This record gives sequence, structure tokens and C-alpha cells, in this order.
Amino acid sequence: MSVKKWFASPKKRNIFLGALVLICIVAFYGYLRYSEMFPSTDDAYVDANVVHVAAQVSGKIQSIDIQNNAYVHKGEKLFVIDPKPYQLDLLKAKADVLALDKTLAENKDAIASMQAVLAQDKAQLVFLKLKYERYETLNLKEMVSHEARDEAFSAYKVQEAKVNASQYNVKQSALDYAVTKAKLKGAKISVDSAKLNLSYTIIYARANGHITDFSLRPGSMVNVGDSLFVLVANKDWWVNANFKETSLARIHDGQKVKVVLDMYPDVKFTGVVESISYANGSEFSLLPPENATGNWVKVTQRFPVKIILTNIPKSFPLRMGASSTVTVDTFS
Repeated sequence: MSVKKWFASPKKRNIFLGALVLICIVAFYGYLRYSEMFPSTDDAYVDANVVHVAAQVSGKIQSIDIQNNAYVHKGEKLFVIDPKPYQLDLLKAKADVLALDKTLAENKDAIASMQAVLAQDKAQLVFLKLKYERYETLNLKEMVSHEARDEAFSAYKVQEAKVNASQYNVKQSALDYAVTKAKLKGAKISVDSAKLNLSYTIIYARANGHITDFSLRPGSMVNVGDSLFVLVANKDWWVNANFKETSLARIHDGQKVKVVLDMYPDVKFTGVVESISYANGSEFSLLPPENATGNWVKVTQRFPVKIILTNIPKSFPLRMGASSTVTVDTFS
């Protein structure tokens, strides 16, 4: 019997159409179940740690040891800022320390000298006080004139004033010593600061990785804090996958993930779910959505899921921002 004759029968045609509808329903149900057990998204992008390289001192670029997109190792020299101004600052700071060291030594000698004078004046004061007291006693017995007693008293008071002046000089010298010592401490800090600034004129790589967005040239001026270029660290790679909120029910930390990159469609990467964001991406946008205006339309939200890549073949280098498709095995 030909197919045309078989379909000519209304009964057989209805049976075929019913079977076809049933197959479609079963297939659709199977697809939904598979999507539930193995949630997938192609809204996923490769990411890595990024070091924004910036100068810690201002100055003119003296030399450059790298080029754009080059691979560098941690500790490798990247470029040099003209060190001459900072070398001069260091020399000045060291000179200030030497000068203050000398002043401090002079202050110390002055204190010792004035303490010796004070001790001498105190001894003389004791002598003159005893002399006055003796003259006072003798005067009462009319064995010494009033004039001699008054002269002894006057000499005693003059020496007392001299002792007070010497004590003041000792205190003032001690204060000068303390001030100079504090200035010396500040000067030594300035030396350390100048050394640190001088060390900042040579910029080294903070991690292994690739230089990106590099456009510096010798003679360019750089300022403190300006982001000059980017170092993409190659130690850790992950995928930020944006899953629909309806797919998150079965996704948990530690589940295995299959990852396919658009740049390497025939290479199967594997990963592990590390974490699920507690906010969708739009919450951190410059203008977050406002749903209280009366124009609200329900849209399925997406939440970032961080997937750590566990096997990265050396022959297939990764690049930040590369598009990928991820499938989570919720049975793992």
C-alpha cells in the first residue's frame, strides 16, 4: 500500500497525527526535564584577576622594558621613571639627618656643660648661705657689723638668682635637645620616605600574566594613581555565567560544569561551581530598574554564577571576556 493511499484513510491519518503530537509532547517534556537536570546558558564569559598598574610617584618615563600583550613574570621590571628628582630628595634628607645629628651632639654637650655650671653654682650657694647664717649669728652677738652681715646676705641672694638662672638654662637646653631629637626622628623618616619613593621609580610586575592596553612611551609623564595599563594574571581563570532565576533551584556550590568556549568549540573544558551571587547584575548598574512607576513588566532575571575552571590545556590559552556556554551537572 502506498503512503498516499494510507493517508487517504481519515482514520489512519488521525492516528498518525495523534502519534506525532504525542511524540512532540514527550520530546518537549524530555527537553524540559533535561533542562531542569542540566541547566545551561550561553550568557557566560571568561574572567581572571586583573592588576591595574599605576605609578606611585610622578615623573617622566625614562625607559620601558615591555611591550603590549607581552607575557611577564612576577618581579620582572616593566618600566622606569626618571629617578633623579628622588635621588636628590634622598640626598637632601640624608644631609638634614647629618646636620641634626651634629646639632643634637652640640645640645648634649651644652646640657653637660650647664649641669656642671649648675652644680658649681649650687655649691657656691650652700657656702654663701652658711656664711650669711654665721654672720647673722655673729651680728646678734655684736661681733660682726651690720654692713658685713648685709653684704653676706646680698652675696647669698645674688648666688641664689644665679642658681635659678642656671637651672633655667639646663631646662632650656634639655628642651632644645628634645626638639632636635624629634626633628632628627622626622628627618630619618624623611630618609625612609625618600628611599621608598626612589624605589617606586622602578615598576615591577606583581604577578605572572599578560600586559594589556599598554601605550606608554619613553618621555611620557605619569601621575600618582593614574591607571597606566592592565596586567591579566594567568594563575586563576573562571567563568561568570548568568543563569535565569528559574534555573537556580538545583544549582549548588561544588557541582561539576561542562564549559565550551566559542573560540575553541571542539575543546571541552571542565569547571566547578564556586558561588552564586545574591544579587543580579542590574542591581549594581548605574541606573538600576525602578519598578514602582506603574510600567512594570515581569522579566526573568539572571544571576551570576562563578565557575572555576579546573583543566586548562596550555595549548589553548584563555582570554578575558571570551564567550562560552556552560552546562551544570546537578547530579554531581
